[in-house]
This record gives sequence, structure tokens and C-alpha cells, in this order.
Amino acid sequence: DIYVAAIDFDSRQRGKGGRKHDERIVLTVRNDDDADGADGSDPVLAGVTVSVTVTGPGLSANLSGTTDSLGVFTSTWLSNLPDGTYTATVTSISLGSFDWNASLGTNTATHTIPHSGASAAASAEALDQLMAGLAGTTSNDAEDDDSDPLLGGLQDNLLIDLLFG
Repeated sequence: DIYVAAIDFDSRQRGKGGRKHDERIVLTVRNDDDADGADGSDPVLAGVTVSVTVTGPGLSANLSGTTDSLGVFTSTWLSNLPDGTYTATVTSISLGSFDWNASLGTNTATHTIPHSGASAAASAEALDQLMAGLAGTTSNDAEDDDSDPLLGGLQDNLLIDLLFG
């Protein structure tokens, strides 16, 4: 029997202050070749066809692909996701004559954005204050337009974009 040994969300934050949240699904498929139940010694399987549904605020995505030589399927990135809770559910795995035993392993994972529990805007503001303190200056961006210079003329938005791409 084959089963999903692990399913996780892989996260990245982009843009100014990490305000853009992207997620992808990473899961590992193993073969219970000795019929002793799911355990870490079971071999991974390459070439397994995987289908996963991801749901969350305004999102219902069907992702599919095959596992690599390490038994890992990595989905494409789901980009610019709003804050909220997301659920990934494996809907099928298949490989030739192997049977999927959904009762082994795990088939569902949940993930919440924002990751730290703080808003991205608050995180960007905290970074501004930290950088200003390190530079011995203060940011007084009353217009919140990211136009006040830090570090001898670098703009806040340029600095944050350089740090977080």
C-alpha cells in the first residue's frame, strides 16, 4: 500500500515588507512494503501521480503532478494569497498496481497566513524602526508613502525590496 507520509505548506513572502504571501504544497509518498503500517523506514516512491485540492479565502485550487526520485511532489506556487486559513487535502495518489491506503499517514494539512500572527504592515513598520535605529536616524513617514529616507538617502521601499525581494 502507498500513502502520504507528510504534507506541508512551503511559504514565501515577497514584495515590500513581505506583504505578498505565496504558498505551495510539498508532500512525500511512501510504500508500506512490509505491511507494518506507516513508518519512516518505508521506501519513498518516484513517479506517483498526486492530486491535491487547496481551499481558503477566495481560493479553490486543484493541483497535480508526480513525485520525484525522493518521493516528493512539489506544487506550483499559489501567489498573492490573502490572510486566512488554508487547507490542503490529497484527493488521490496512484502508481500502477499499488493501492492507496488513505488510512495510513496523513492526507490533510492546514496553514494560516499571516505566519507570525502580526500583519505584514506591522512587520514592515517594525523593520523601518529597526533600520532607523541601526542607522542612528528615525523615520517620520507621516504620509505612510514610504518616501522618508533612511541610511543616508536610501528610500524605505528600496531597502525593504532589497532585503525581501
